[in-house]
Amino acid sequence: MKRILILVYCVAAYAIFFTTLLYAFGFVNDLIVSKSMHSAARPQFLWVLIVDALLLGAFALQRNMTAKR
Repeated sequence: MKRILILVYCVAAYAIFFTTLLYAFGFVNDLIVSKSMHSAARPQFLWVLIVDALLLGAFALQRNMTAKR
């Protein structure tokens, strides 16, 4: 019974992984899936630049604070 449960778990995990992989492929290549990488509205460049700078600053701050300990 234990071996059957392990087999069912392995098959389910593989099926979930394969489904996720296929969805990711469709998302990137704009195939079959409802939302793709190209279907979203493009945000303004300045807003993207500000968010990226804040994220990099937060990473640098956290990195410097943990490096000094």
